[in-house]
Amino acid sequence: MKDHDEIKDYYRHKTILITGATGFVGKAILWNLLKVAGNDLEKVYVLIRPKRISAGSPSQRILDEIINTPGFNKLLVEYFNNDREALLKKLIPISYDLSLSHMGLSMEDSVQMKDTNVVIHCASTSEYENSLEWNLETNVLGTIRLMDYLDGCLDVCSFIHLSPTHIYQDLPQGNTDARIMEYVYDCGFGDPEDFLKELLSADEKESAILVKRILQKYSTLHLFTKALIEHLLLRRIEQVRKDHREVGGKAPYPLAIFRSNYIGPSAVEPMPGWTSGMSGISTWLALYGYSVPIIQPDQGTRPANIIPVDYVAHCIIQSIPTITYPGDDFILPLADLINSVATPKMPPTSNRSSLSSSDEPNPYTKYFPFIFNISTPIAPITWYHAYSAIHDYWNRPNHAILSTQKLPDAENYFSSNKTITKARFLMRYYFRSAPTPPANNPVQQLPYNKRESNSHLMPSHGRNEVLQDQQKWMELASNIRNNLTKQNRYNWYYSSSHFKQLGIDTLKDLDWYNYFMQSCYGIQTYIMHCGPHMRTCVVARNKACALYSAVKAGETKSIVDAPFKSVVYTDEEMKQRVQHMIDITVNSLRNPVLSIQDEKKWKPEWIEYLNDTLEDWCDESSVESLEIQSKKKEIEQKWKLRVDENSEMTKVAVLNDPAVGEAISQISKRSGMRTDSVVEQAIKTLARIQERTQLSYAWFAASFLHKLLKNMFSGIYIDKSELEMIRNAVQGGKRVVYVPVSKTALDPVLVWFLAIRYDLPIPALVLDEALAILGPFSDLLRLAGAVFIKRDPHSRSTLTTAVTSAYLKFLIRERGALTVIIDQVRSRTGIFQAPFNDGLIDMIIRDETDDMIFVPINITYEEVPDISLLIGLDLQSEKKKGTQTSGLQRSKTTSNRMSTPTKVSRPSDSRSQRVRSRSLGNGVQEEKGISRPIQVTHCGKLLVGVGSPISLLYDIKQVDGVPKFQVLTDMIQKGQKQSIAVSPISLIAAILLYSRVKGNCIDLDTTKEHLVYLSHLIKEQGMSMDWQDSEESETIIFYSMRLLEKNSNIVTIDERNTHGLMFRICTRSESILQLAYYANQLREIFVLDSIFAATYLSFGTRVKVIESVFIERFEFLATLFQYHFNTLWNIKQQPKKKEYADLKQKYSAFLGPLDESGIMQRMILSDKMKQFNQLNLLASFIYPIIDSFWVTLCALSALNDVKALPLSLVPTLSRWIGMHLISGRRTIYSEVLSTEYNQTTLQSLVQLGLLDKKSAKLVLSPDAQMLMQALGLSTNDDLILKVEEKEEDDDTDSIAKLCKKIEQVRIKQEDTAVSIHIYEKCQNQIRSLAKTSDGNNSFSKRQGAIVAEKKEEAMIQLGIANNFPSTSKDPIHVSKKDVPPPPLQTCIPSDVLRNVDPNHTNAHLEFWQHLSNQTVSTYKNRWQKFMASVKQTSIPKWENQRGIVLVAGNKDTFRRTLTAIEILRNVHGCKLDIEIWHLSDEQPSETVKDKLQMLGAKSRDLSDPQLVRPIQFRRDAEKQFQIKAAAVINSSFKEVLYLDSDNFPAQDPAFLFDIAEYQRTGALFWPDFWKTHVENKIFDIMGIDCQDEWEQESGQMVIDKEKSWLPLQLAWYMQKHYELYFQLLNGDKDTFKYAWKALGVPYHMTETMVGMAGTMVGDRFCGHTMLQYSPSEEEDDDKILFIHANLLKITDKNNFITTNGEHPWDLAKRSSFSRRNTWIKPEFYIAPGGRACMDFTHRQGEPEAVTENFDLVLPGLQQKYFEYGGIGGETRAS
Repeated sequence: MKDHDEIKDYYRHKTILITGATGFVGKAILWNLLKVAGNDLEKVYVLIRPKRISAGSPSQRILDEIINTPGFNKLLVEYFNNDREALLKKLIPISYDLSLSHMGLSMEDSVQMKDTNVVIHCASTSEYENSLEWNLETNVLGTIRLMDYLDGCLDVCSFIHLSPTHIYQDLPQGNTDARIMEYVYDCGFGDPEDFLKELLSADEKESAILVKRILQKYSTLHLFTKALIEHLLLRRIEQVRKDHREVGGKAPYPLAIFRSNYIGPSAVEPMPGWTSGMSGISTWLALYGYSVPIIQPDQGTRPANIIPVDYVAHCIIQSIPTITYPGDDFILPLADLINSVATPKMPPTSNRSSLSSSDEPNPYTKYFPFIFNISTPIAPITWYHAYSAIHDYWNRPNHAILSTQKLPDAENYFSSNKTITKARFLMRYYFRSAPTPPANNPVQQLPYNKRESNSHLMPSHGRNEVLQDQQKWMELASNIRNNLTKQNRYNWYYSSSHFKQLGIDTLKDLDWYNYFMQSCYGIQTYIMHCGPHMRTCVVARNKACALYSAVKAGETKSIVDAPFKSVVYTDEEMKQRVQHMIDITVNSLRNPVLSIQDEKKWKPEWIEYLNDTLEDWCDESSVESLEIQSKKKEIEQKWKLRVDENSEMTKVAVLNDPAVGEAISQISKRSGMRTDSVVEQAIKTLARIQERTQLSYAWFAASFLHKLLKNMFSGIYIDKSELEMIRNAVQGGKRVVYVPVSKTALDPVLVWFLAIRYDLPIPALVLDEALAILGPFSDLLRLAGAVFIKRDPHSRSTLTTAVTSAYLKFLIRERGALTVIIDQVRSRTGIFQAPFNDGLIDMIIRDETDDMIFVPINITYEEVPDISLLIGLDLQSEKKKGTQTSGLQRSKTTSNRMSTPTKVSRPSDSRSQRVRSRSLGNGVQEEKGISRPIQVTHCGKLLVGVGSPISLLYDIKQVDGVPKFQVLTDMIQKGQKQSIAVSPISLIAAILLYSRVKGNCIDLDTTKEHLVYLSHLIKEQGMSMDWQDSEESETIIFYSMRLLEKNSNIVTIDERNTHGLMFRICTRSESILQLAYYANQLREIFVLDSIFAATYLSFGTRVKVIESVFIERFEFLATLFQYHFNTLWNIKQQPKKKEYADLKQKYSAFLGPLDESGIMQRMILSDKMKQFNQLNLLASFIYPIIDSFWVTLCALSALNDVKALPLSLVPTLSRWIGMHLISGRRTIYSEVLSTEYNQTTLQSLVQLGLLDKKSAKLVLSPDAQMLMQALGLSTNDDLILKVEEKEEDDDTDSIAKLCKKIEQVRIKQEDTAVSIHIYEKCQNQIRSLAKTSDGNNSFSKRQGAIVAEKKEEAMIQLGIANNFPSTSKDPIHVSKKDVPPPPLQTCIPSDVLRNVDPNHTNAHLEFWQHLSNQTVSTYKNRWQKFMASVKQTSIPKWENQRGIVLVAGNKDTFRRTLTAIEILRNVHGCKLDIEIWHLSDEQPSETVKDKLQMLGAKSRDLSDPQLVRPIQFRRDAEKQFQIKAAAVINSSFKEVLYLDSDNFPAQDPAFLFDIAEYQRTGALFWPDFWKTHVENKIFDIMGIDCQDEWEQESGQMVIDKEKSWLPLQLAWYMQKHYELYFQLLNGDKDTFKYAWKALGVPYHMTETMVGMAGTMVGDRFCGHTMLQYSPSEEEDDDKILFIHANLLKITDKNNFITTNGEHPWDLAKRSSFSRRNTWIKPEFYIAPGGRACMDFTHRQGEPEAVTENFDLVLPGLQQKYFEYGGIGGETRAS
């Protein structure tokens, strides 16, 4: 093999010709060629067959299918310096067609290509192409045509032909073993040239007979033609040699045939798992993803002969320079000729006797053309192990294959070792119910042959990629199976001696298990086009996966892999029962509160299933079947579980403990109880906390936990070196204590599971008793051997403490390992909590003389299972005393004991009962209705980080005055922080939170920049991060986005923006705090960098800064935060001030040198925006915490007026202040509403010495304490007080002083002048709440208390105001009704024009464009003059308060009006008064008047001169839109619900007058389908800005005329002058909205997008009726309120006549993303028959519309409509 430089020299200035470059192998070869010699090559002719479609030209295909694909993008960046033009210059697309004469080349191309030097012929038919003609034309004749062309080229240096090794599927003639050498074997049809002629001359009938003959020997026509062309190539070479010898013709050019077995996705390049096109192994893996296996069960021991495509490409490109013509003295590698040729004389040292005719060929014989059977340098794994990898990938929860369709594991699949018959195979896998694709893959069937492009990088729902003909896939799978069946008749061995002589040595360290896993990922990403939200499951080399791992040959499976068997139920039934148990357990983890509330529903099933499963598990016969007996002694020794035998010994050891004895003695003396009674109490205490399990139970728990975790997580990853570190630390039998950070209830049991999986000391679990009430999960903990203790030292008696301590000492001595938690409660914000001194650590280490190892552990969750509940708890008010810390509390009648027995009997009556139950037909699916599926969503990955083990004897140094507990726990927590395994989700969450300063949105490119920057910083700090080198940043981004938005609308994607793809975050506090939870992981890492950045940015635009001032601010923030983050920095260490000095050096680019006066130059980064944004990003990590201090200090201003603040009152007060500041846009950080942020801030202020905490009983008078209790404030809680200030500071407010210092460094949403007074304003607001009353009506007087001190009275008054206006029982959030809506986007033409009304625009655009500025100004002055006159008039008084106004005219409109009123009265029971207004010449008939009177409605004439705005003249048009405003103005109601005559409500609309949105504004409007064109002059005439918003649909309005009198008059004016305004606004509809806008009067526009109702016309939806939804945030988005038949009334009713009468509304259709600026695009079209229709259309990737059955959405309403005389369309002549 030549070295790299020699290879580059060979290719230098050469011209390459490659065919099939758009195919899988061709693309890989082209990639490798350009990588190796792309800058040295002259050019590459890329021969591409044109397609008969648009964008099908070779020049376009080379862009779409090669250049613009991810692999070549990587090539462009890494090897062409991102110079796209340089790459394009190298690649010359040539249009060709192998099936045509002269390959279809143009004359120009034919001449141009004469300078070809190297030819790589990759083109061929697809593997299962069934056309003989096409296979011959392409594979055989096409190759001959190519070689004919090359005969005319001047300097062909090499010709490479590709062929499969598995051509031959019968034993070659004369062979007794299945060995295929690097020869060409007989085709089996006589002379190849004669047989080709026979094929070409055959007619259709003869051709069919020949095909049948061929398929008896070859499984596919493709393989036959590839075998045939090999013979013809040899014949051609022989003819060329003959011509060269006899007539002096050209010598043959070097020719090599490279054969490979099935080619799979790449192993390394361009990225692991890369593939393109459905062929070969890619098809197999895709079918496995749909639970359709390819390999037969009897093939498990066969080698999986798969060759990675990049290895094939590498071998070919590296080998070409070594291939030379051997001269005319060569032997054709025809197998029939080999034995007839004499073997040349060998060197004397050769062992000639070792060779035979059947052995490897003689290396000294010259064979030509060269044939190379490509083989990998390492032996392939068996199909058993390959299947295990494939199974492990597709069965992960993130692929969400239904449990009923999951393939069995390898052990079960290959257990039969028998071939499945074709009929059984089809019945089992193909003719079952249609396969459900993975949830992450929205494509419903696989794409048959999808062109690869960059489109897969964009989030796509793939709806246009659905394969319509599922039959193709069934045929393809059947063809694969037939091919393999024929091929696998023999155990083939493919010799590769010639190939090995090439010396290619890559892939020596290939891990086949990981390769197959990565290949499945590549298939799912590049072929099934699941989008970029998928990440690889392949484990990095330095990592281990605890859930899925390859079982190497000779290894024993872990005990956690043991299956669940039953003597009663079948394997399938057991599978379903276990799955249901898993679902119940997951639900208890996701929402424990709901699980406890629904206990009666799941508990009977859980207990029955658990008892049955445990009984079967413990059965001796089952034990033997599970091979437990052979391992029993080893497991017992390792687990040290001897609970039954040791129970008495445990009791003796605990009671003999000196501390227990002393406690018994003290209690006996103090209480006078008899000693034996106290001893009995101690025994009861021990029994309560003692673990209750046995080996078989614990084993069951481990196996069940393994399956549970597989259902929840796609992997649990831990560094191999960290596992080895633990093993080394505990050598010699040292006792070990694992200390994980408390993030979820799973943490302790995860550590227990990892210990079992990796043969570490298995711990007993020491847990808070709060975890004993988590239902099924608590049962699992008990089975695992959990010990539940009281963590709170104040709730433990002396005896309980002593017994607990003694038992834990005994437990660590006997078991050798414990798992404990040092956090009091798990963090609800993701920030480390200070260690809880509950005495637990002291109990473990007390009197310990031997060494003990403490192992810090930090588990990172990509998604915390109960994150929503956690955030909800954090946003709630402080819990009352006695509430469980987890937010859970059982009823008093519910037992906390384990719901499973401590022993099971075997055999038992329960088994016979189960047999009887099953015999009666009560199988698992029928039992107690358990067949209902419980939705379980995966939670991504778990990343386990392990800190350096801490030796109790050697690492803990006693510090004077510091308790040993403090020293130890500080070291443990430091280790936990250092062991963080960073998830990219934390980075994405932090970047999204940073976008708040940019309007809550950020584009994709900026996100990528920030992501790469943060990852670089993390690597600099030596932290571990879950980001493999082969993974693209876009993949990381979209994967993280998908996890974040999976269960909530935290982030949405906007593709419409001119800046490209945009991510927008939801600003609800719940969403923000979820993001903050994950982002806080980075705050721990970058806190000092963030402090430095915030300090730097606090100086604004100042160029020169005094360094001492800079350091002062830096030290101020660092001091403030070191308590918040529970750490200490050397911020004031002299002489260098270490932390500051390090950071100054790190960010030296931002700070210039000091001058003599101590002033340093501060670099202004206006010209370096990227670096400036990076600083802002770092500072954004701590800005929320800074604002939390700021808001808390503003709330603590109350301490100037009250004596003290109850600790439980401060979070509520801070939240109230925070909500005011958020709504006033003084802060953008919703974190200020977090209870935990507030509590941590308070603790920091106490440690700073600003505040003090004292017991209420020491501070308050007795009467004040009584009043606190009356208000529900516990006197046992501490009070917060200001620390008394020194005398010289008496005139200063220390809280205000600190607040102002914080204002200097916080990012401000307001002017500095405004910011200065915010503290005072907050103080004044609180004073108004705490204002005391001197009268007898004060709270204290009513309670009969005497509070002498005024500040105490003020504190009580503040307690009364505890229920602040914005506080609710639900988790606090700043909803849209609390905060003013953000300003609408200004007009972006590309966004607005997509949704303009095309008909109105086309009719009036020219008119708008020709309106001069002078004309516009005239119209503007006229309406302003009119409004000036209106303002001088008085508002009239109205007779009635509320009512409904309709307008009617001709017979049909009155009839529709009557129907609407009938429905209002008789269906909805509406009691509102109703008026129907009409013009003077449209009087209703007497019959109609009578009906109206009966329905409590009045008809009113608009021509009455007594009215405020009479209309006495008709508009010269069919529709009199101009009467709407007049009808509303003239009505007798103060508050009006206006309805068009063709509009009827779906429910009683009276509630609209009472909703908050109406009460706040006085006007409710609804949106239309369209937006106003940017060139419409209405904006100029009305004096308002163009805004990207929906127009108004005025078929319904709710208006308070008193609040809206002026805009109503302006709307009337605009309607009166319809000749102008209707040309601008397409009728009256937007006159209302623009009147309100022009006068600046508020209104509420319903945010839910207008829907539509209609029918199907052909295969398309035809909407003829508008659906409007409730405007209230309290109502559901999809609750229909109004049905406006705007197009129905002009549609022929005959279209809707059915056998059951008229039925115009079959379907209701709405946007699934129905909010303000939805991406959906309405479209008006004319359906067949002239029907006017509306429909929704989408761009790719946009939210889908929801189509529902109208009668199911609004049951019975359509029937009632026609019962009350509804019109279903106009009557037309037939």
